[in-house]
Amino acid sequence: MPKPTKPSAIDAAPEPPIRGVDPRTIFATKSAVWIDYQHDDLWPYMTAVVDYADLSNDYVDAQLTLVTDQAVAASDSAAEALDYRNEAEVFRDETVAAAGSLPDGTINDSITTLTDTWSSQKISDTISSEGGDKASFTASFSENEQKSFPLSIATQTPIVNIYKEVPQIGESNNDWSVNADGADYDVESGLVANGTIEFDSDVGGAPQSAWGYDSISLDVSGLGSSPADLWYDNENLYVLDTGTGTISAYDVVDYDDISASTIDSGNSINVTSQARGFTLNAAKTVLFVVFSGGSIKSYSLSTAGDLTTAVDSGTGDISSEGKLPQSVDIMPDGVTLYVFDNSTAVPLSKRSLNKYTLSVANDVSTISLVATSPSLNTAVNDGRMQVLPDESSAFSVDRSSDSIKFFTMSAGDVTTLTEQTSFSVSAQSTTPDGLHYRDDQRKILVVDIGSADAVFQYSTTGYMNDEYLSAITSTAGQIDTEYWLDINSMTASETLNAKEIYYSFSSDDKVTFKVPSASGERSIVRDNAGTWEYNSNATFGVETWTAAAVNTAFGALSDAMGIASNQLTGSSLAALLDSEQIALGDSLDLAVTMRTDNPAVTPVFSGMAINYDASTLNVLAINGTDYIVDAPDTSAVRVKALANLNLKGRII
Repeated sequence: MPKPTKPSAIDAAPEPPIRGVDPRTIFATKSAVWIDYQHDDLWPYMTAVVDYADLSNDYVDAQLTLVTDQAVAASDSAAEALDYRNEAEVFRDETVAAAGSLPDGTINDSITTLTDTWSSQKISDTISSEGGDKASFTASFSENEQKSFPLSIATQTPIVNIYKEVPQIGESNNDWSVNADGADYDVESGLVANGTIEFDSDVGGAPQSAWGYDSISLDVSGLGSSPADLWYDNENLYVLDTGTGTISAYDVVDYDDISASTIDSGNSINVTSQARGFTLNAAKTVLFVVFSGGSIKSYSLSTAGDLTTAVDSGTGDISSEGKLPQSVDIMPDGVTLYVFDNSTAVPLSKRSLNKYTLSVANDVSTISLVATSPSLNTAVNDGRMQVLPDESSAFSVDRSSDSIKFFTMSAGDVTTLTEQTSFSVSAQSTTPDGLHYRDDQRKILVVDIGSADAVFQYSTTGYMNDEYLSAITSTAGQIDTEYWLDINSMTASETLNAKEIYYSFSSDDKVTFKVPSASGERSIVRDNAGTWEYNSNATFGVETWTAAAVNTAFGALSDAMGIASNQLTGSSLAALLDSEQIALGDSLDLAVTMRTDNPAVTPVFSGMAINYDASTLNVLAINGTDYIVDAPDTSAVRVKALANLNLKGRII
């Protein structure tokens, strides 16, 4: 029998019915309420309320709607019918309290004090006749053991529901295997996820990788006839024309296509024609310019990137190292500065890369020399140099060979500066002068100071290296661990290829990432109210939180991996005991962080297998497979287990 449909809206409450009229006819006609057919026994009680109680229609309608909604939502069990009888009693009491005494002549029944063909006495009688739960049990059975359960009320056809306990010990989870579409991981730029996670060979590699022209250029002849130096990020390109002494800005429309850049009209500054080279700090709030004769100036920009807001903030003298400074680079710390000097005359009688320190960050008036490189007379001729932010390498333009050269040095020690490789740009530029190597190691821009008056774009193939890049499980990759008890072991599927992969875990929905160990857990990265921080303390059990250089989870993980105590390898993870695994919450996420030092070789991660214990499950047992049930007479039910089982049963 199908259930009747409840009206989508409740009409106005019905008028009090005429005594003796079937109340269901009235309610159905008025569409005031619609009672689930399984709970017809509530009808008489509602009839009594409307018929006898001196209440306002609004009150009655509200009460009837409440009980109706509950009736429709209920299941069909006798126990819930009993609950509704109790609900009716509460309803009765509220009605009496609101309406006052019932009319004279009422014959009280044992439950509601009302008499009616459809009174709540019928509910009580029906429940008594059906009997509700006649027995229930929770018991352990040996295989083929039979137990008998007496019934509280005799019945010819008992209904038996039985569940079995299923222990969840040593379960396996492989949700962290990398899907073919990579949807289970969010990967940092420079990695790719497509069945495995590894470095993306298409995004650019190390400085010493193979470089090729992108067939992309930007005409800058409108700035003047001598474009000599440049600097750019994903927002702006700045070009210095030494003929006019002006630094002008372009808006970068496409970071990977410099030709789409457009002039930012008015965003420029004239620093005189003596200017030879320039740079900006990463925040674009300080501009540094070197001048012929051996001087350096800094300018503060009150609006980041807006050259029109630049104010002269200091001057320094670097003439003791040469009179022809060509380029300048400021390191992320704001105090380390490099200047390439193109002079072969006294005092140094050599072209050189000179390292300086500022006793006050970004204040060139406090500049002092740290060291100078070996002679670059034959390596760099009439060009410029750029030192990379990690101070381990540098690029230069060599106009004599129309090429870009790559150098390495040991941790910022310019005395160890050594030429490694080079690539030619002669097909595009016969007078290359300035260059800028992008921080993400994907592109180099070269500006031609001769007839081309253009900026040329070059790319590298190979894997990005000497950087820690990460992949973090996405919403699809997050594991629900609400009913897990603990982790027994975790095994990473990885191919290191002599490179690096590290793992960390979050049990609080990616707010904090931790590494487990035999000494306990260590928090290595956290989102502190919107600021991503990493634990910079070298001691495992101590926390010192430092803001990440890049305010993202990826940025914080990259910074964290520079601390040995934050590194957890796959072999160390596999060696952890059950008691040493990460503590669980309601969810579990994984971060995979990897690094390569070779643009031709990448480590590979393909997944992680987890062995865990979980809460015991109650699973519906199958008659004939898990147990056999019979009723020898109307007073008992017998259950026989077909295996060693813990069973829970209910007999109605």
